[in-house]
Amino acid sequence: MNAKRKIELSKDDMLIYFEEINRRLAAEGKHGEITMTGGATMALVYNARNSTQDIDAIFQPKEDMRKIIKDVASDYELEGDWLNDGSKGFVTPQMNFQKVLTLSNLTVSSVDAEGMLAVNHPPPKRRGLATTLWYNGASLPHLAYRFVDILIQNIDFDSGVTSRGC
Repeated sequence: MNAKRKIELSKDDMLIYFEEINRRLAAEGKHGEITMTGGATMALVYNARNSTQDIDAIFQPKEDMRKIIKDVASDYELEGDWLNDGSKGFVTPQMNFQKVLTLSNLTVSSVDAEGMLAVNHPPPKRRGLATTLWYNGASLPHLAYRFVDILIQNIDFDSGVTSRGC
């Protein structure tokens, strides 16, 4: 079997693949949800980049979506992890979400800007708050205060992780 080449997913590519997932869900009479947490959000929601290597997300219903994602990867010659749930452990119920795309059988959402910061810059394990601030480059006082506020809302400091059993 040939290895799939790593490609960049443009905004247009992502929309095509979301439409394809929607089509497959509709054919099965099911509805799915995708909540993006990474670079795809930066491209689709904030126009901060032109593309991403993969779509980090959480999705439901898990098993149905995993099968469809795998089939889309095969049909479009995408990497197996083109849409993955590797960030699921960093999403908490305290985060806010915004709808990005609503199709007949698929809803695509994203964590908001604060959630993006918490998901994509978790603190190093077994480190103090000062190290966490340094690790994330928060050198300006107003940024540091805002960052601390976001961390307090989204991180369980006792365990050192951002997951709260999600």
